[in-house]
Formats: sequence, structure tokens, C-alpha cells
Amino acid sequence: MLQNQAFFAKVLPVVPVIGKNAKIQPVFVKDVAAGVLNAVRKEGTIGKVYEAAGPAVMTRNDLLDLMYATSGMIDKRINLPDFIARYISPNNDLCVC
Repeated sequence: MLQNQAFFAKVLPVVPVIGKNAKIQPVFVKDVAAGVLNAVRKEGTIGKVYEAAGPAVMTRNDLLDLMYATSGMIDKRINLPDFIARYISPNNDLCVC
């Protein structure tokens, strides 16, 4: 998600944010990869479901605050009102990517 947001922040004049208060738990990709490898190597893991989530619960805006503060990029986000977000994503299937 963060990589996409950074790309949008570089190329777009404004960055629309859908679901600004949506709770997310960002996870480091290498941690997910290690978990997948562990599951593949162990017997008895076929058909099991694993959840991958980072330790910190934050909002999408919290993550964007961190991105803008550490990258030095100009904060160009526009938080879309919930009624617009519902129109764009009527099933509340807000993209986290």
C-alpha cells in the first residue's frame, strides 16, 4: 500500500484518500515471506489459514503521516468524505493497495 501511495504522491497533483479512518496493520513484506516459507516447510500446514498483520494498528492517515514525515514529500492528500467513498466502493470493499 505504501509504495503505491508514494508513487501517487510523486506523480499526481493531489492524492485522494478513501477510508481515512480505516484500521490497518501494515506488515513488513520480508516477515510475510518468512511466514510463508515456514508454512510451506512444515507438515500439517496444507489447508490452514494464516493471517499476516503487523504489530501496530493505525489508520490509513496515520500511515500517510508517517510516509510524508519520513520521505520529505509534500503532503498532497485529500480525504474524501465517506459518502463519496461509498459511491466509489458501494460494497465497502475499500482498496488497501
